[in-house]
Amino acid sequence: MGIDLILKNVSKSLKGKTILNNISLIARAGEIVAIVGPSGSGKSTTLRLINRLQEVDSGEILLDGKSIRSMKPTELRHLIGFISQIPVMFDCTVLQNVMYGLTMGANPAVRTSQDLIEKATKFLQMADLDISFSDKDASKLSVGEQQRVAIARALMLSPEILLMDEPTAALDPVAIEHIESTIKKINRTTGTTFVIVTHSPDQAVRLGQRIFWLHEGGLKEVSKNDIENLMRGVWKEGSKDA
Repeated sequence: MGIDLILKNVSKSLKGKTILNNISLIARAGEIVAIVGPSGSGKSTTLRLINRLQEVDSGEILLDGKSIRSMKPTELRHLIGFISQIPVMFDCTVLQNVMYGLTMGANPAVRTSQDLIEKATKFLQMADLDISFSDKDASKLSVGEQQRVAIARALMLSPEILLMDEPTAALDPVAIEHIESTIKKINRTTGTTFVIVTHSPDQAVRLGQRIFWLHEGGLKEVSKNDIENLMRGVWKEGSKDA
């Protein structure tokens, strides 16, 4: 599981301002790639372009060599899951939230299928939530618990890539540790490719198997040792162009 993601000379402007300027990135199948940079640097825009919630002005985005522009939106959204900073819970139980993408519009027999329930339960446990959470009201969970429900819900669609937009920005240190542990476990167990954007250099170092620095429209792959210097605005010699 997991597929290669390539951004090739991608540019994007919004309201006349250049957000991304000719950026390139390769996330290999099964990698956890972290994109780190200050607020307003274009990290969220990059994820929205990958999932075609916005369109590139120029350049290409490829999945295993195939342009995302040639894919139907439904095909693309099954290949790429998206998890936002603030999880959205539907007005139902945790288990129903996890199954939502596969049961929306389905008949009652599908919604109560034992196979589907077992699959949802498996992904809940993979997301570090006990089966006892299944019947709880999802809207009453903590933000950290809701984030793990959102991860389980995304996994139900068997995505090859999971995009995560500041997944722990609203969480306390204990919840952050839980989410990061969950990400690593899922990556190790399923081989899903992760692209995670964060403003935290420490989180980029903890999670990223490769790290990209996004700043003033430019993107560079950097070593873990370079992050603190980059956050101070100093580019060390030897950093690789992305």
